[in-house]
Amino acid sequence: MREHTAVILCGGRGQRLGSLGDQLPKALIEVRGRPILWYIVARLYLEGFRHFILPLGYRGDQIQGFIDRNLTEWDVRIDAIPTGESTEVGLRLQRVRHLLPQTSFLLINGDTLFDFPVANVMSEHEASGMAVTLMSCPVVSQFGLLVMDGDKVIDFTRDSLVRSFQVLDPNGTGALHRAYVNSGIALLRPNALDAVDLASTKNFESELYGKLITQGQARHHPIEGYWFAIDTPKDVEIANAQRLDDPRSAGALDLNVRLSQAQQELFKGTASG
Repeated sequence: MREHTAVILCGGRGQRLGSLGDQLPKALIEVRGRPILWYIVARLYLEGFRHFILPLGYRGDQIQGFIDRNLTEWDVRIDAIPTGESTEVGLRLQRVRHLLPQTSFLLINGDTLFDFPVANVMSEHEASGMAVTLMSCPVVSQFGLLVMDGDKVIDFTRDSLVRSFQVLDPNGTGALHRAYVNSGIALLRPNALDAVDLASTKNFESELYGKLITQGQARHHPIEGYWFAIDTPKDVEIANAQRLDDPRSAGALDLNVRLSQAQQELFKGTASG
């Protein structure tokens, strides 16, 4: 299996996490006794990722401390680079760009739990020749949903997984388009970053991905598996809950068990923090 590189965006402050965000960076918020960062590195390790680039920002010293205490015995290379506490994402990437490989790399938000075959998606991405593969994910709707069959209402449901939406054409034509939720996980060729001036971008995703889409250099891959972003105290509560009927809770439990077993087998009992 070829070794891959991942860039984990972990420099921002979790403003919507309340007091939790005042104490810890989002990547160190614990789910079932382990920081989110541990889940990301461990899951990607199983997919052949051995190089991790972390552009540090808010409370970066805590992330560096976690790495030093818990990940130094793993067979991985971790470049944790201070990039400024209030730095925009584009400039963070510019400041670590010299560490990127000449091949495609994975870009992921540092608040994300996931469980799907990333290496397979990487192979598809490289075979496609596209500059970027954007991954979408199913989400649990925060609203009550009217389930329709044509014009007939057939159900009313809450807390259901939604895979796509219909959105109005942004040009005001009245046309409807199918839309998917961005997972915050993408695969990029290194030259994809040339599409914008990273140092001056204010909204990295909108500017870079929008440009690549316009150029016909973007493809879509729907995640078939588990995905859950930890953004609020409620999300932390859900991920830690013993609710097997909720895919967000059940998925976190399954992921914890699977990766804990993998650590014992593959990581030879290294500390888990």
